[in-house]
Amino acid sequence: MISYALRLVPINHSSPDLFTLSCTSGRDIVGKPLISDGSVPAFRFESAVSKVSLPSARFRRARVTITWPSAAHPIEWDQAGLLLLRPHRDLPEPTASNAGDQSNTPSFVKIGLELVHGKLTCAVSSFENGGRAEWSLWPLSKTFGNTHAATFEIMKHGPLLVCFLVEEEGEVVRKSLMRTVSWCFDDVGVDEPDIWVGFYVSRPDLRNESAEALEAKFNDFEVETPEGIISIEDSLPL
Repeated sequence: MISYALRLVPINHSSPDLFTLSCTSGRDIVGKPLISDGSVPAFRFESAVSKVSLPSARFRRARVTITWPSAAHPIEWDQAGLLLLRPHRDLPEPTASNAGDQSNTPSFVKIGLELVHGKLTCAVSSFENGGRAEWSLWPLSKTFGNTHAATFEIMKHGPLLVCFLVEEEGEVVRKSLMRTVSWCFDDVGVDEPDIWVGFYVSRPDLRNESAEALEAKFNDFEVETPEGIISIEDSLPL
């Protein structure tokens, strides 16, 4: 019996449909400044996010399918994917207007689709507060061209977060290990806030190429805890 509710909550957006996210141009989640001339905030948490919160010790696995907008005009660094976020104890609820600073900005991992050098690919980017930012790429699934959809899964393995691309062809399910992130569940203090697990859309648009928003759809979002698998689409926001 599950003793707590996983309620989907919107962050940085007010859409009544929490599974269709739209992100206006110039918004991203950034944990280590790429531009230090003061033209943009050093630490950013502006992307549209829908998330559930749960204690780190209760998380086991999560999965979501992302449908990329086939008719959209792509902009370099467009992104949509799964998000795991470990808020700092001094900033348990980061937002676009309060993304934190060097001392309290959240640690996070983004796993999903990203446009890189004009080509859509799979990407994992991570940032640990007080540590390093990392980024890696993985080829799209073979079936993406037919569906414009990709499924990603994250799994807890000790202190590690393991990231997979999931491909299904008929009854055959194939999981490709994209990356492991070492710090996600390491040394979690008893006073730390709950982790966030959800999905996001970002349109950094570093060259100011578009005033349009990027919209992506998400479905089959599920989170596994010790009590079992919870389909988050079965729960409604309050």
